[in-house]
Amino acid sequence: MKFTRRSALLAIFCLALSASPAFADDPATPGDHAETITVGDLKRTYLLHVPPGYDKRKPVPLVLMLHGRGGNAQYTARTYAWSELADKENFVVCYPEALPDRQGQNAWNAVFDTGQKADDVAFLSVLLTRLRSTLAVDPKRVYMNGHSSGGMMTYRFGAEKGADVSALGVVAGSIGSDYGTVRSIRVAKPTTPISLIAFHGKADATVGYDWRTKGGDPPIFRFVPAPESVNLFVAANGADKKAKRDELSGGSVVRETFAGGKNGTEVVFYSIADGSHRWPGANYAASQPPASGPATKDVDATALIWEFFKTHPRR
Repeated sequence: MKFTRRSALLAIFCLALSASPAFADDPATPGDHAETITVGDLKRTYLLHVPPGYDKRKPVPLVLMLHGRGGNAQYTARTYAWSELADKENFVVCYPEALPDRQGQNAWNAVFDTGQKADDVAFLSVLLTRLRSTLAVDPKRVYMNGHSSGGMMTYRFGAEKGADVSALGVVAGSIGSDYGTVRSIRVAKPTTPISLIAFHGKADATVGYDWRTKGGDPPIFRFVPAPESVNLFVAANGADKKAKRDELSGGSVVRETFAGGKNGTEVVFYSIADGSHRWPGANYAASQPPASGPATKDVDATALIWEFFKTHPRR
């Protein structure tokens, strides 16, 4: 009789395991892990960096870093110094990878139709679920940031799925575009208050700071101006409309802080006078020609975003 009971319990246990998602018992060890996940009928990839101090008994923050158009996970890990900072500050960083657009460049289905079948909002949602299942992640400290196309995707995800992340970081992004014959997807009003830190160079020739101030014929790619993109989140948070303004680096950088948002949310916006489309403070390889201009060293976006994230957990 005792044997029968044990057998029944064992059978129930095995059935529970077989019903669990395939990724539920994947081990997490320090180092870099190239991973794949299937979302819908598409195979998606990402790079996961687990710091040496990771202990599965102690939940840590999670940061998602989304590359720009033409980038990939490996390039992003090498260039933006998030992995090095993760090792120092003991958090996990994940680099999801977009799929190729019509021109064969990896790009997020964020604010314009890239010709893909991919639902990137769904991909990132499933990815977050997987990471929470396989890692000791602090649910109040899950963050997303991105550059260019990745910044646009960060805006969109934060607006549609803000309850899934604690705060956002955006460099050279926009909430929408007017591409003429190409369908534009404008980011909707955020569904929940969420903190945001954003950076945009006024000399950005790729995703312009504000094309309406340039004069002459409108550019082909007319992105929603940077201040308007930021103000979407200021308004949704119910934050102070008048920002606290600080000049940094001899006046070449202006920081605007919109405090007083619901649930303790805050929006901080850095305008960089001579800033190009490149990530501020990043160490680009010498072999990479600065087609979009040199990266400003007036501010370090990675360090500032992390400091902002640390002080803005989900409340």
